[in-house]
Amino acid sequence: MVGSEETQIIIILFLGTIGMMVLAVGVFVFFVTYKRRLLEKELQINKIKSEQQKQLLSRSIEAQESERKRIAEDLHDDVGAALSAVALGLSLVERKVNEKEKELLVESKNHVHEVITDIRRISRDLLPPSIERFGLYETLGEMANRFNQTEKVKVSVWLGGENKRFDVRTELMIYRIIRELVNNSIKHSRSESVNVKIRFCGYKLWLSVLDEGIGFDVNKVMKGGFGLTSVQSRVEVLGAKSKTISKKDKGTTTIMAVNIQNDSYGE
Repeated sequence: MVGSEETQIIIILFLGTIGMMVLAVGVFVFFVTYKRRLLEKELQINKIKSEQQKQLLSRSIEAQESERKRIAEDLHDDVGAALSAVALGLSLVERKVNEKEKELLVESKNHVHEVITDIRRISRDLLPPSIERFGLYETLGEMANRFNQTEKVKVSVWLGGENKRFDVRTELMIYRIIRELVNNSIKHSRSESVNVKIRFCGYKLWLSVLDEGIGFDVNKVMKGGFGLTSVQSRVEVLGAKSKTISKKDKGTTTIMAVNIQNDSYGE
């Protein structure tokens, strides 16, 4: 009888141990599953937040572009036309005055023409007319020519690959990014030249903006300033990949890759 009782106790202990092990495994599986579901939920929430933030950035940039377009049209159509009328009036009056008064009128007319030229330049900067007609390549070439006429820093643009056309709004956004990067180099790098390279490769657009200036602390500047915040916002909306490398007295290079196959900007 004693042996039978010991056997029963051993069986009970064995079954109890097995039960505890099964319970422990069950608790562990439940905990792992629970944590995984929490992580999945958190990832979903972060994804939704990221998409919402991207939509907000996209709408903000759309609003900026609409405002730029309105101002450019007002400058060109209203202010520019009014100043042209003033210049024409001065030319008519110029024929009826004496030589001394004519000198003053000619000087005034020249000032008006200078203002008209500045207004046209500002209007083109706000809304480059060539972006819709000719695309990104042509517009970048015009940008370089304008910089080289007015700035001491030489801007060169290298264009490679087939000149593909894609969504105009995306082309305009890429143009804004490149222009902002070139502006930053001209204003802050103290470099004698800025090189822009752009190339289509399959359904990707690769671009780089390089100078040989004084460089800067990328981590510090990315927190705000030098226009890089605006650049980063556009990069995020495009869903592009970008990297800025800069070292003291070694210059700055920004590289960016944009997928233009499934362009969804503005949706």
